[in-house]
Amino acid sequence: MGFVAACSCLLVWAAGALVAVCAWLWASRLRTAAQGPPPLPLIGNLLSFRKLPVLVGKLRALQRAYGNVFRFYMGPKLFMVVTQPDDVQKILTTSWQRERDPYFIRPLRVFVGEGLLTSKGDVWRNHRKIIEPTFHTEVLSRFVDSFNEGARFTCEKLAAAAGAEVDVYGPLFHAALRTFTSTIVGIQLDELEPDRLKQAEIADEVKDGLQTIQKRIFRPWMQMEWVVSMTPEGRAFRRQIGLINGLVGQIINMAKKKRNGTMLYKRSSLMDVLLDRRRDMEISEGEVHEEVCTFALASTETTAAATGFTLSLLALHPVWQDAVHRELDEVFGTGEGRFRSSTAADIARLAVLDCVVKETLRLFPIVPNLPHLVSEDTPLDGGRCVAPRGACVLVALSLLHRQPDSFPEPDRFDPGRFLKGGSSADRHPYSYLPFGTGSRKCVGGRFALLQMKTLLAAVLRRFHVLPGSSRQQLEEVALSITGQPISGLRVAFVPRHTPSPAAART
Repeated sequence: MGFVAACSCLLVWAAGALVAVCAWLWASRLRTAAQGPPPLPLIGNLLSFRKLPVLVGKLRALQRAYGNVFRFYMGPKLFMVVTQPDDVQKILTTSWQRERDPYFIRPLRVFVGEGLLTSKGDVWRNHRKIIEPTFHTEVLSRFVDSFNEGARFTCEKLAAAAGAEVDVYGPLFHAALRTFTSTIVGIQLDELEPDRLKQAEIADEVKDGLQTIQKRIFRPWMQMEWVVSMTPEGRAFRRQIGLINGLVGQIINMAKKKRNGTMLYKRSSLMDVLLDRRRDMEISEGEVHEEVCTFALASTETTAAATGFTLSLLALHPVWQDAVHRELDEVFGTGEGRFRSSTAADIARLAVLDCVVKETLRLFPIVPNLPHLVSEDTPLDGGRCVAPRGACVLVALSLLHRQPDSFPEPDRFDPGRFLKGGSSADRHPYSYLPFGTGSRKCVGGRFALLQMKTLLAAVLRRFHVLPGSSRQQLEEVALSITGQPISGLRVAFVPRHTPSPAAART
């Protein structure tokens, strides 16, 4: 009995200590004059986010209720959301070095380590300096062949569906993974894993791992690894991380073997640059591994989702789809050679397709929020409130891009906003930032756009796209590191020799 009593006392003491720590954290929490939902002691606004998955629409509802700058608490952690160009500019162009907030980054760091997305300080500056030149415009033209191969692979997958409705995200992610290995690391995925069914399984595992991250964001106790390790999601997450680490390790080993006998000036992939710096002792073996993991994520999931949104919106707007078809016929012709590989010059001529992609990224930015740790008190909303040092400020691109002052009828899909002669010159320069801006701007933005347009040009030369997902379903986007609709990106593809939906109605 004495032992039991001692254990009971110890548990009571531990529980009391935990409550005391939580109470102290709550009492000392950061405060702001910005409005938001009333928080409860200790848990803050957790109940407002109790239903998973949390959708981007939740932030829209808070914006309607509390204005263009609002706040909420996850436990004692203060989050502030900015949605106006002036405030976005202030956060993204400060004199102090921008830093991702660790609350959002911690779950991602488990996935990719200290790569370019998650690192800070001298490590980030050194890696950015090494990596950025590998994505310059003059380098991208060397990747067009790989983009065309990924486009052909996608068309084969879509043709195999024989007009049946599919969730296009899966084949797009698989194609993006193949393009990642051939461009970023200079190795064909078929060399790593000849079985294409297993390739698709790898893509599915990565997707599932990303979905687990959202739960960790909106459940503060799951920021602790020992808590996560005891859950089914945590065990699956470990398996997914092991799979990614194994694939990346295999990639690095194969890349090392392929480098033997090659000249430095002939090597241009990111992997080659990283291994050269590893040889020169500028970065470690672990850092090479983490950057490859980072780009395995950043160059696949985001591109697949953005391309899927574009195809889904064109399916819902056949007039714009027909406009893209006409443009493709003008550039590539309608004869036997119309399915030839695209060149960078071809893609540059596709003005309508370019506007369609831009409008898609306006409505559905693939990174809905940019989380920044505020390192000095920052006035917002014309001085009516302050983001205190230590707060997490979410630059809500999903709300910024739908401000009616910048984009009239903001929910309407209208690529004409970006056509030459449109009103873009009158908009605030920080009203549209699909790839961010400043020092933390996405290093692979041009790479992603060229890859997307090459794939879209190939698919849309061959197919009409028919809708499966409604616009309302597309709007049900999960609020996480990246955003995609919870019900998928469902469309059907039929050969273009059949009448288009618009033509059938006329």
